[in-house]
Amino acid sequence: MILSDLGKEFTDDIFKQITSMADIALSYTTNRNLKANGQSERINTTLKTIVLSLIVHKVDFDLAVVVHKYFYNETKHSSLGFTPGIVHFTRNLSLIFDTVTDPVESPLLTVKTGMRNLCYLTFKYCRDK
Repeated sequence: MILSDLGKEFTDDIFKQITSMADIALSYTTNRNLKANGQSERINTTLKTIVLSLIVHKVDFDLAVVVHKYFYNETKHSSLGFTPGIVHFTRNLSLIFDTVTDPVESPLLTVKTGMRNLCYLTFKYCRDK
C-alpha cells in the first residue's frame, strides 16, 4: 500500500496504472496533514537545507545533483530490496554518466506506452526475483 497526499504526481492516471499493474493499493491523506506526511516533509526540509548549503558554499549545483543522484541510485534501499538503478533502469549503473545520458527511445513507442512497458517489465523483474 502507498499512502500519499493528494499531490498531482500521486493522482495522475499513469501512477494509478502502475500501481494497479503492480497490485499496490493507494490511500490518500487529507491536505496539509504534516503528521501523516512526516517522512516526506522531513526529506523535503533536508533537501532544502542541502540546496541552500550548496548555494552558500558556491558549489556547482548541477554537478552536485549528478553526483548525489548517482550515489542515491546505487544504494540498495531496504523498502525495495534493490537499488533504484535496478528498479528504474533495469540494470546496475556502472558509470556516473549513466544517470545523465538520455535513454534511447524507439520511435515506434509513445512516451506513455514506453513508460507503461518499462514499469511492467520492472515490476515483473522484481516480482520474479
